[in-house]
Amino acid sequence: MRGAPSAKARSIRDSFAENRRLASVLGLAESLVAAATLPLRWMWGEALLVYSLAELGAALSPENPMESPCFAFAAAACDAWARQAHRVDQSDTAAPALALWAVQSRRGGHAYDPLLDRVIAYMQTEPRLHGDIPNHLGHSPEGRLYPKSIWVDSLMMLGLFPALYGYGTAGADPHGADPRDSNLRDLAARLPAQFASLLQDPESKLWRHAWWAGAQSATGRIFIPRGPFPARPIFWARGNGWVIRALSLIMDALPEDHQEFPAVLKIFRESSEALLRVQRPDGWFGTLLDEASYRESSATLLVSGGWL
Repeated sequence: MRGAPSAKARSIRDSFAENRRLASVLGLAESLVAAATLPLRWMWGEALLVYSLAELGAALSPENPMESPCFAFAAAACDAWARQAHRVDQSDTAAPALALWAVQSRRGGHAYDPLLDRVIAYMQTEPRLHGDIPNHLGHSPEGRLYPKSIWVDSLMMLGLFPALYGYGTAGADPHGADPRDSNLRDLAARLPAQFASLLQDPESKLWRHAWWAGAQSATGRIFIPRGPFPARPIFWARGNGWVIRALSLIMDALPEDHQEFPAVLKIFRESSEALLRVQRPDGWFGTLLDEASYRESSATLLVSGGWL
């Protein structure tokens, strides 16, 4: 028979109950899971939703996450994914591994191993465009319609899962754990600097959305330019939000004595300082940084989550 919740668990639950804003967040999440239908698409957006619900539920009910409606929904979504075959052929279809691992590492078992293994194989064997970074659209059908390129989104979609998986469990303290797969952990640690070398603007330290690998025609003439896209310095707020949130979570999963940790921390600090310079007076971020644009909630939440 399970005992009473720990003091820490009660404290977290009480903080949500007593704080009007936190209570609204929890109410929104629980109303969403009550209304959602399964299965969800095997795609990045749904993946990050399920991952977020799993993390929220695990924080609210750390001794038994399945007691949380949010975590229970995340588990049901992952169970539904595990009953089907899914393609893993680009960053966006590799992202669901993050949700699968958030659930399985806490609930136990090996039900999701076949899908997790497919994502790991993709990360390890997909041809690279730069360093350890594959084409964002991989070898997918969509990839045939778009130039080979690296997108800022991939830092979140590809970089976070191997950092967490490399230490065996999303719920444990990674600093005291034995690595489950040091190759994956080290891959996650190398990725931030590799992305920054292509996408972080050397002057403003804000991040571009994409980098094109370039291509040549049969005559050898370049018909797709090599370099940042768009060519003009345009900085998408949500892309910069992916960076800040991903870097913070990767650093949480790495020991501070890891050889790549100082480089990740430096990129995080430079990017954060750049964002502070373009933050709106009301605390939000515009959808395009450093120029007039409407305020954007997901970018603001990603950045604030990374800073928190």
